Amino acid sequence: FEAWKSMLVNPTCEAQFRRMLQIGMISELYDPQVFPTPESQRSKYQVTDERTGKLIQLPHPVKALRVWDAKSLTYKPIETQLTGAPGPDKAAQWWADFVKEELNAKHGEEYIANLMAGR
Repeated sequence: FEAWKSMLVNPTCEAQFRRMLQIGMISELYDPQVFPTPESQRSKYQVTDERTGKLIQLPHPVKALRVWDAKSLTYKPIETQLTGAPGPDKAAQWWADFVKEELNAKHGEEYIANLMAGR
């Protein structure tokens, strides 16, 4: 969670910053090597750095994980919430506070609002 948060507090590419703001808070596990994004959704989670031309992979969280339990012949859920991330009941308020108190304060309210609106 702290790695994701750091990408927003200290962005290196405006396109990445814009898209991450539009995606919103990521509180679930993500890893592009272990859990690759399906081809049909890749364009939503990739941006090109304007300075370098490099393709940047954006965090794309898993919806859920499970493991087969051969003894009970059922799937068992695996916890996917990132350490330090707020739970689902607090996520919306955390995101609103984070944007207002940290991102707007550091980057400017108008700039953040424009990026979130896709401008």
